[in-house]
Amino acid sequence: MGGGISGAHARSPQRILPPRICHRGRHAGRHHYAGSSGSCRIPAGGGLSEATLIVKPSDKPFTVQPDKVHVSSQEAGADFVVSTEEGDSLPLRFNPPRLIFELPLLTEPPMWRASRMLLHPRMIDTEGTIRVRGAGELEDPKISVRNHHGQPVKTTKLTSRDGGITYVVPVSKLVSTTTVLSRGRIDLEWTDPSNNKRISVTLADVETTEPVAVTLDGGTFNRHRHRTTKT
Repeated sequence: MGGGISGAHARSPQRILPPRICHRGRHAGRHHYAGSSGSCRIPAGGGLSEATLIVKPSDKPFTVQPDKVHVSSQEAGADFVVSTEEGDSLPLRFNPPRLIFELPLLTEPPMWRASRMLLHPRMIDTEGTIRVRGAGELEDPKISVRNHHGQPVKTTKLTSRDGGITYVVPVSKLVSTTTVLSRGRIDLEWTDPSNNKRISVTLADVETTEPVAVTLDGGTFNRHRHRTTKT
């Protein structure tokens, strides 16, 4: 979840710019996130929504290279350099905050994720808890299970027990719908306090299609699907 601007690992051979120029309000930094969210990156096609940082000087002139720091959907962050006319230079890295979530699975240990998932309904741990973190408070967050037509079949609210850092909901409140859903998705929606917009993103696509297996039989490759046995 954490993001922002930090000092780069590689330091310039020149004298380092005093940190107060970049960390005590002596520059103006403006963030832009592609899509509807105005406060963090969210799951999108091909990765995460893109982000752009524009840094402009105020009382002390300096230049930024590149002038627009762009983070593509497949990147976690981007490097840039702030320089003054006196030859001072400070390499920095822009790590924009992102929405992360934990969707409990029977096949893997709990872990934070940032990108959209594809899973079978029987992979979901029905005794686990869905957890979500954004860049600050999420207003009125809800989890919805939608069918393949995009219609909601179950919606429930998330709550926070740590002052708006982590929002949680037991999977048991959704289990009756996720286990019988042949195809659909799990969506998260909330109101972004930065722009007062209602945002909806897909955390996981749910499909019952079984994985394709390939076997070699007498020099010929055969494709078939594993079938999930019911217990």
